Amino acid sequence: MKENIKKAVFVAKKMFAQLVYDFQYLEEMPFTFPELQTFLQGITIGGHKISDQEKLKQQQIAWQKLIEIIEQGKFKLSKKITCKLEYIVAKDEALTPGIIRDGAVSATGGDFTCHPPEPHELPALFDQALKDASQKEVPCFYYTVSFSAGMRESSFKKW
Repeated sequence: MKENIKKAVFVAKKMFAQLVYDFQYLEEMPFTFPELQTFLQGITIGGHKISDQEKLKQQQIAWQKLIEIIEQGKFKLSKKITCKLEYIVAKDEALTPGIIRDGAVSATGGDFTCHPPEPHELPALFDQALKDASQKEVPCFYYTVSFSAGMRESSFKKW
């Protein structure tokens, strides 16, 4: 394993709670950082829906899987790995977890309206995002940015 990859894995493990917290925060989940730390220690958190705790568990598992893939030297910017991680996160939440959507979606909320790309545009957009990310000096960072952009574009169907 290259030295910079070892360092990245070390940092990811040290900051694991923060990584999971940031991800669940982006998903607008109701956990505070101390609650999340408690949950990661295997202790239940009172006052939260079981479904929220199950989603949090899937996010924890996805981060663990990503770190495992990197440690095994099997990580590369690919649709396969992205779909594998999305499958873990969306398990029990999406109709077809880990599959790029093939139908139309829209997202609204308050003053915000999102018009995601048409389903037939997604494979090319996805491939371009991976290509762009792989050409950067820090591909994992750009992979994360690309993955986030894919979520914004509703690349995966959540229902």
